[in-house]
Amino acid sequence: MITTHPASSSVCTGNSLTLSVVAQGSDLVYQWRKDGTPIAGSNTASFTIPVVAPIDAGRYACRVANACGALTSNEAVITVLAAPTAAFGASTVSGCPPLTVDFFDQSSGSIREWRWDFDADGTIDSTAQNPTWVYQQSGTYSVRLTVIGTSGCPSTLLRSGYIRALATATPDFSATPTTGAIPLTVAFQDMTTGSPATWAWDLDNDGITDSTTRNPSFTYVEAGVYDVRLTVTSAITGCPSSTVMPFFITAVGPTSNTLSPQILQYQFNEVRGTAVANTASETHVRPFGTVTVAGWQADPGRAGFRGNEPGAGCLGRMAQPPAPSVVTGWSPRIAGSYTVMWWQRLYAPAGGGDQHYLWQSTGWNRPFECFLESDGLLTCQYREGRGGRQQSLVTSETRVDQRLGTWMHIALVVDRAAGIAQFFFDGLPENRSRSFTADPGELTPGDDLVLGGPHPTNGSAHAEVFTLLGDLDDFRVYAEARTGAQILSDMRAEVATGGLYAEGCAGSAGIPRIAANGPPVLPSPSLEIALRRAQPGVPAALLIGFTARTWDSITLPLDLGPIGFAGCSLETAAHLVFAASTGGGDITLPLALPNDPSLAGAHVYAQWLVFGTPGATSAGFDLNLQR
Repeated sequence: MITTHPASSSVCTGNSLTLSVVAQGSDLVYQWRKDGTPIAGSNTASFTIPVVAPIDAGRYACRVANACGALTSNEAVITVLAAPTAAFGASTVSGCPPLTVDFFDQSSGSIREWRWDFDADGTIDSTAQNPTWVYQQSGTYSVRLTVIGTSGCPSTLLRSGYIRALATATPDFSATPTTGAIPLTVAFQDMTTGSPATWAWDLDNDGITDSTTRNPSFTYVEAGVYDVRLTVTSAITGCPSSTVMPFFITAVGPTSNTLSPQILQYQFNEVRGTAVANTASETHVRPFGTVTVAGWQADPGRAGFRGNEPGAGCLGRMAQPPAPSVVTGWSPRIAGSYTVMWWQRLYAPAGGGDQHYLWQSTGWNRPFECFLESDGLLTCQYREGRGGRQQSLVTSETRVDQRLGTWMHIALVVDRAAGIAQFFFDGLPENRSRSFTADPGELTPGDDLVLGGPHPTNGSAHAEVFTLLGDLDDFRVYAEARTGAQILSDMRAEVATGGLYAEGCAGSAGIPRIAANGPPVLPSPSLEIALRRAQPGVPAALLIGFTARTWDSITLPLDLGPIGFAGCSLETAAHLVFAASTGGGDITLPLALPNDPSLAGAHVYAQWLVFGTPGATSAGFDLNLQR
């Protein structure tokens, strides 16, 4: 008796096929047949075709016999499916990285799907028929293509060691010094490995080669924070390779915000966008921080800290994630004493737990942070990391149960000369301070300083953050130990500043620059607004407005393309217009401020329009008027 009959199936060309039968009895003799014809040599309970071809399609059965008689199994219908044949070529198989290779499919048969693995690591890199791939690193790469026919049958071709991205030198360098006042002369030291033959230095990362010597010296004459790029070629293969050190050189210079803290100041008065101006008096830190969430603005609701525009003036809390963060682009490095201060307005945390809201990194090098606990206890900590170890730790606590929904000022003073670190709450010193050995050391750099929310690259080590339950305003970093009296003065109002907002638009001489000759203090009879780097000898206009969101019924910014300023925008209402000529490209116009106490805390917005070929505009300029 036959208990198991051979099964019908569909088999792809090139695959193997095994048919089997199970019968009961002794001394059984088997004979497999295709379409009724015996198959020579097929005399066992199973029959295998190692490589199936189209000719193998048909009806298969097995005759089973012994001395008692013979039986024939049911027929198994075998359908042979057509399979494609994978094949491919490439535009090039060798070159310098980054090596761009165009692959082209040369497979035959009817195909519905392509699966490319450009480095044979088991991961599908593309499903296009004729893809392009860029090999970023030196090495020899095998390439695998699997094609799937319309029948569902696959075919694979592996070309071992098919692509060779040639070896490159590994560029690296150091510099001394990396921070200093302009004019800042820096000596660069090449540390490249891998037999470099040539060097091309772009010392301000503007796309222009500044030196081709191995160890150049360069003088930075303009204040700023500079990226540095080094490109080298290999003496063995001639292939180039590059590296960029971001934020590598800090050339410090003064700004017109002479009353501001030296290092960092965010007043959060921007009316739109995701850039917040750093209105510090010196250029240690980049001129703008970046907010990770649009619509972060909120109204602080207090005199001396709010602008003309409703709904703006501080970094506001969000009802739900994601919480807005301010990424400074600055890895804090402060030589000597310093003071950090800010205003905060906290609300009860939802769900309880410790609520972190200010940190530098997720590891031990987190120098200052505060968090609100579920029982209403506000804890602030200061620490420094040296070689992976914490030192100079001070923890201060205050209850804020009755302060929720109101503004509170916090300051941290690190006095290296006196060897004291202490927190101040609302201008009063907290009674716990930490004494340490006085030294002229510096705050050790770590990750970029991020305010208010999760670090965009570190992730969210603290899932619940400050800007889910509070507002942040007037964040300052001084390069000095502020006294108690100074902190009380700092709390009274924002500092008179001129800060950029929005962006300018380039003409034939680049983007014109706007600046003031000093802080907009009331009164300022000699205040001037300057235009720099404009196209010479063309008309210009200085626009002054008291709003930057609307101008009558016009919503700002306004596209100026229709009047010959392609890609440019009007960033301020034009309540006052002063006509001028650009002369040699640099001009100034007076903007005297009266002795009017009622103007304290008001904002005046300014922008230059240059009627050149093409038209150009400066960035918007926010003048924060204070006494």
